[in-house]
Amino acid sequence: MSVLAYLAIAVALTACSAPARSSATPGQTVVIGDTEFRVRADGKIAVTVTHTFQGHAASGTAVLTNIDLEAAKRSVLVRIAGTRSWLAILQAVGPDPSRRYLAAAHAVDELGTEYRKAGPNIIDDTDKHQQLAHILAERGDQAGAADELVRAVLARLQLYQQYFQDQLAE
Repeated sequence: MSVLAYLAIAVALTACSAPARSSATPGQTVVIGDTEFRVRADGKIAVTVTHTFQGHAASGTAVLTNIDLEAAKRSVLVRIAGTRSWLAILQAVGPDPSRRYLAAAHAVDELGTEYRKAGPNIIDDTDKHQQLAHILAERGDQAGAADELVRAVLARLQLYQQYFQDQLAE
């Protein structure tokens, strides 16, 4: 084979194996349910989730990087934006302990524990906050229970940010 033939094969293989590029353009917006994905000028994707709870609506945002729009739609990191929405609702409901507890429980559920897959050897004691919250709630201390759930959420958010730092811009 000639050098040109080898070169042609190399170019063809490189073209076939190149990663697929997103067809998203800056400014492109996709809305799926309560979630909006917006491609920024820098190629990062701003994800905004809006939740409504007992008359209070709030949005939370996360900025994803090193990911295309299609992958962003399926990313567990969308949970961060949703959780931030619940944290904003917690602020909006004010000091009412039972509403704070319910909103905090939604935040815990929204965030989940997907970070554990990214760092299987991590030391994670956030379940202790949840257990304590349930004990406090059973005893009638809704304010204390809400505070413990918020501690669990904030600790888990830090774990997400730590283990997915290459995919999170903010």
